Amino acid sequence: MELKDFKLKSFTEFLNDKTNPVVYCLLSSNGKDFLATESYKVELHQYNCQHDTFTIETPEDSFDKFHEYIMEHSRDLLGDPLTIKFYQYGKVVQHFSGIITKIHCKRKTGGGYGTLYISGNAPSILLDSGKECQSYENKTLQEIVAAATQEYDESAKVDTSAGVNTTRTLPYTVQYQESDYDFICRLAKYYGEYFYYDGSKLIFGNKLQETIDLGE
Repeated sequence: MELKDFKLKSFTEFLNDKTNPVVYCLLSSNGKDFLATESYKVELHQYNCQHDTFTIETPEDSFDKFHEYIMEHSRDLLGDPLTIKFYQYGKVVQHFSGIITKIHCKRKTGGGYGTLYISGNAPSILLDSGKECQSYENKTLQEIVAAATQEYDESAKVDTSAGVNTTRTLPYTVQYQESDYDFICRLAKYYGEYFYYDGSKLIFGNKLQETIDLGE
């Protein structure tokens, strides 16, 4: 077979190739590509009744120049949304939308450029904004969860439509000196429910999502 028989493919063609088993991870923020021309490593950890976390490692000069102050530009990323998309066989097989909450830089001994670590959480972190006291009378679990999160924006709203194990009306429920997130976690553990983030919404209920296999 001669070289002319091979067709060079662009990255977009590889990404959309329905026969390609390679897993690609692409990032975006505020509707724009993020680190599209830089190298990076992504770690994503998802849990039940615990904030999901992500960390992106990239060379320091992806955002900041050596002669500038440390993290002069990258620090502006704090609080920005970040979406992680996993592609395989020509389509998005899983995505995760979170919030950047921490940035730090680790430089090598002896000088030179270092590594920038961009970390964040699922939007559930918004429910952990402070301790509160509240009481609920004659409400179901779904009504309590809805009331506890009514003041938050849509990204921190909790979906209970999948159903719960405990459907009866609860005579008296107290939230005392705990964040809304800790309160909902406590309810989930006490009544045997799941409370997790599926990558796009927070879910409270008795059903888990299917496991996605990204093996190549």
